[in-house]
Amino acid sequence: MNIDIIKQPVFWLFLYAFVLLGVGLMYLETLTDTSFFRVSTVSVSAGEDGTLLLDVQGEGLQEKLPAHLVLDATNQHAIVGSMPIWGQAVDIEIVKGKAYVVSSGEGVRLFNLIDPVNPEAVGHLSGGASAWRADADENYLYLSSQFRGVSILKLDNLQSALPGINTTNAAKNSIHRDSFIFIANGKNGVSVYDISKQGADRHVGQLALPGNTTQLALFDRFLVAASNFGGLHLIDIHQPAHLNVLQSVKAQKKYENVTVVDQYLYASDGDARVDIFSLAQGRLQKISSFQIFGNVRDFLRAENFLYIAESSYGVSKLDIRDPVHPRRVGFVGTPGEPGGLGLYLHYLYVASMSQGVQIVDTERFEPRNYIGAIDTPSDAFDLVVDEGWIYVADGMAGLQVIDGRDLKHLKNVAQLATDYSAKSLIKNGNIIYLLLKKWGLSIIDISDPRAPRQIGFLKSEFRISSLAIQGTTLFAGSYDKKLLAIDISSPGQPWVTQVLDLPDKIREIAVHDEYVFMAAENSGLLVASFAPGQPGRMVAALQRPWPMSEFSAALGITIRGDYAYLVQGEEGFQIIDIKRPGDPRVIGSFYHSGRSLGVEVTDNYAVLSTRWDGFSFVDISDPEHPYLAAHIDSPRSTRGFKLVGDKLYASGRTNGISVLPFPLKKIFAHIGKGLTLTFPRPQHPGWYALSLGGGEAGEVIVTTVEID
Repeated sequence: MNIDIIKQPVFWLFLYAFVLLGVGLMYLETLTDTSFFRVSTVSVSAGEDGTLLLDVQGEGLQEKLPAHLVLDATNQHAIVGSMPIWGQAVDIEIVKGKAYVVSSGEGVRLFNLIDPVNPEAVGHLSGGASAWRADADENYLYLSSQFRGVSILKLDNLQSALPGINTTNAAKNSIHRDSFIFIANGKNGVSVYDISKQGADRHVGQLALPGNTTQLALFDRFLVAASNFGGLHLIDIHQPAHLNVLQSVKAQKKYENVTVVDQYLYASDGDARVDIFSLAQGRLQKISSFQIFGNVRDFLRAENFLYIAESSYGVSKLDIRDPVHPRRVGFVGTPGEPGGLGLYLHYLYVASMSQGVQIVDTERFEPRNYIGAIDTPSDAFDLVVDEGWIYVADGMAGLQVIDGRDLKHLKNVAQLATDYSAKSLIKNGNIIYLLLKKWGLSIIDISDPRAPRQIGFLKSEFRISSLAIQGTTLFAGSYDKKLLAIDISSPGQPWVTQVLDLPDKIREIAVHDEYVFMAAENSGLLVASFAPGQPGRMVAALQRPWPMSEFSAALGITIRGDYAYLVQGEEGFQIIDIKRPGDPRVIGSFYHSGRSLGVEVTDNYAVLSTRWDGFSFVDISDPEHPYLAAHIDSPRSTRGFKLVGDKLYASGRTNGISVLPFPLKKIFAHIGKGLTLTFPRPQHPGWYALSLGGGEAGEVIVTTVEID
């Protein structure tokens, strides 16, 4: 460019006019921007012909906004506020109307709870950035941390602290009584310090324990220590300098958290169970146990109730008036990873890692809101639904048969035990092929669903991951980079006709005509042809231009019509045109930040399941531009799921089977004083989430409404 031109006033005048024009066009675009809208209120009324009317008030509302009603399965209407936190909110303590939030990476945030739903941030201390647990009394906050041992802060002045306690190992947790603090010191067992003293003589006691000591609980003159793979230990602490182990309960399990309820100890393990022990007469005696949704991150007792923060699920509310037989009376699915709990008035504050602190109204806890649900004896990994019967691959409990003809009263009517863990299954007529981990296939006749019987088996040297059927051939993908073709023309006598070598591990397969489409872990999509009378052969591989990783690994695949839907780890799914199977082409994609596991497709939606976040209903009416239409949260680790009619059947590992309705799509919209939406009336009453937006509207806004 000629430098002299830049020096001319005309140039700068032209540039100024050009900038003004750009700003003006941007302003005009905001006036017609359909992506900007807000919702202030929603009211519900009855419409004509049994329909439902929702009157929505707000800003930027338009008739063309996509709108869906979704059952609030996890009672998120109970969440009434939040406290944003930079970093990861790991724990919270509430003392005298103030909340002290421990944030990994940020320190301690102080909030005033004068308005408990809208807390005011009033202080910050960056010194506790490595802390992960907190304990408090009326005067001090005790922070257990990975690198700094235990820090002791004055509640009335976070910048003022007592001398901290340096430990030789990470301080997993601490608990105090009078002037003594007991520290769960990992591989070093339990350390005891007298915090009324200064200097080296503060360390008054040490107790070595097996395993990795992580959690502590106090009862009378006893301390209970939980150790990962080291069991539980009942310790006499009436002489803190001379700790005495009275009893150890050895267990080859990972006890992660403990709390005392009256004279009973609740100890949670790494398999989503809580063992209950009696502490009567100074002895630990196991008397019962109960299943929970996830691993316990914190317990909090409030009179007759116990709140449990369950990893990646939310918070359960248990009635503990009979502490030997606690009863779950409510659940709230909270965003993020629930951690520490705090209570003020009737509000529960849930430290939720990247999602800050969620504020939950304890009076709104309700049971899970499903059409139907039933627990199974073991881990429900996969399911098949046919004519009202639900067949479940239930881990070490083998095959479970559930009568689902009345969804409100699901009944387990039959079981077929197996010697190996049942991981997946596929149905062909009256035959079920049940995949057994590290063994092979069990072939089961279900002509009478109430009396399943094994009629054959096929032992395999390969680790089979997925099954699909085309005619009289059962295809089996494997983690050993093989694709097996199995002749099932005589179901009780299957035999392998071909083993095709592949370049990668196979996570899931689907068949379409003579082709087998495979989700290959690190390679993306593989396609093999099995033309009649010809040996199988690879015909295509669709790889991404950059290397795949554990975050983008191909984990699932399904086919509908001329399109394959390929799940890719934490990147959602791709839509692939397979009209020419030898030359598949990616034409669209949907991004999802959670860990995606599987996808099923209906006429209007691709339904994406995630490990912890439930189900995303993605509008695929335009395959090149899919968008999120609605989301159903689920307090279960979603594994297998099936779409039947307008219902979703989900297997949730340790929590059995649940049945959810599809989102309801608006059938009419009208702009008047507000936006009036007409929906079909839901068959299942309760709380619903109104999801507005998506597609050209961009942002999705969700609000909850109660429908009788």
